[in-house]
Amino acid sequence: TIMKTLITPESVFRLAFSADELLAPSVVMPSDIVAVEERHIRPVVGEALYGALADGRYADLMEEYVAPAIAAWVRYAIQPLLGHRCSSCLVSEGNDFYNATTADNVRMAALQHNLRHTAQSLSRRLGDYLNSHSTDFAEYDPDKNPLNRCSINGDIVQTR
Repeated sequence: TIMKTLITPESVFRLAFSADELLAPSVVMPSDIVAVEERHIRPVVGEALYGALADGRYADLMEEYVAPAIAAWVRYAIQPLLGHRCSSCLVSEGNDFYNATTADNVRMAALQHNLRHTAQSLSRRLGDYLNSHSTDFAEYDPDKNPLNRCSINGDIVQTR
């Protein structure tokens, strides 16, 4: 049985990784995408709009806003696991594979912070677009979007 996702592992790989990273698209697992969609996408778009996207409707929304957010969250989720998923994958500094050194914990934490910030920004971009174009998406209910009730900026949590 193949897990149904809004975006393929190959698409996630293309959107979230560069050719310089010496990774194969197989590092992205369908289960990674399912987990991200459940945690970060479905709550923002809502059940009805998620169903419409799964049915192939709203291709422009999917390509421009939903897919980049999914890819960014998947990258954030799997980055710490990349060294464990295949023997030839290392988190390293530099672009020379043979002379690269393993990145230290400080750099890894900074990378994770950057990846999370990117994913959060793309989720906010998706939510903002849906809010400003809500009449274009009959299935979208802005009152159910958690990004409209709460925002986190650094260590500050704001509720509305």
